[in-house]
Parts: sequence; structure tokens; C-alpha cells
Amino acid sequence: MPLEEMSWTNHPARWRKGAAAVTLAGIAIMGALVGVAMEDWIWGALSTLALFLATSRFFLPTRVSVTDSGVEVAYPFSRRTIDWASVGCVTWRSTRVVLASAPTRRAMARGVHFDTDALSPIECERLRARLRAKTRAEAWA
Repeated sequence: MPLEEMSWTNHPARWRKGAAAVTLAGIAIMGALVGVAMEDWIWGALSTLALFLATSRFFLPTRVSVTDSGVEVAYPFSRRTIDWASVGCVTWRSTRVVLASAPTRRAMARGVHFDTDALSPIECERLRARLRAKTRAEAWA
């Protein structure tokens, strides 16, 4: 039975404005401190940029698509895809889902990670049912 495509966009900073403001303030303060400590504003700017890039999945939107062939997640600066035949482990914790080839730390780190914050509880259950239908029962952790 083919699955109907399901897709959504996650943008945590938009939904958690307080956390976004505190994080941006922390990034700016750290950039200023590095600039002062190194006595050069370029180092401060570079550290600010590095910290922003490190938190880009929080500040920039991530697109998730669940199709009949697999799951594709378009992060701000990269794209990860896993087909259903490759899924050996599914971990669903609160609003975080990880699809990996095996239940090992290395496979989990290299797997496809996505959030379900943008989905309603009904859509989350629909997604969970689709994932269960497409993966083996022993894959669920």
C-alpha cells in the first residue's frame, strides 16, 4: 500500500522566541568577549559566525518529507535521506525521531534526525503509524 507523502517545516526559533533571544544574546556576548580577548574584532566576528552556524538547526528552518521511498530531511546546510530498506532502528523520544541503519551509537549519530514540533498530536500519530508500517517491528527502540 503506497503512502501519501507527508511533509512539514520545523523552525524552533520561531516557536521558542525566548530561547532564541537568550541564545542570540549569548552568541553576541561570546563574540564580543573573544574580540576583546584576542584584541581584534575579526576574531570576534568569526567566533560569532561559528556559534551561529553551530546552532543553525535551531535558528533556520528544516524541511522534513516522508514518502513511500523513505525519509528526507533538508537541514539548513545539508540534506539527509534514508530509504525504508535501510532503516534498522527507529527511536522516538517526545518530539525527536531518529532513523538509523542499526541501533549502535555510530549509526544513530549518522542517521536521519528530525523533530515533530510542527505536527499536531493527530499528525504525530499518523506519522508513527506510517513509520511502523514501513519499518520492521524489531527496528523500534
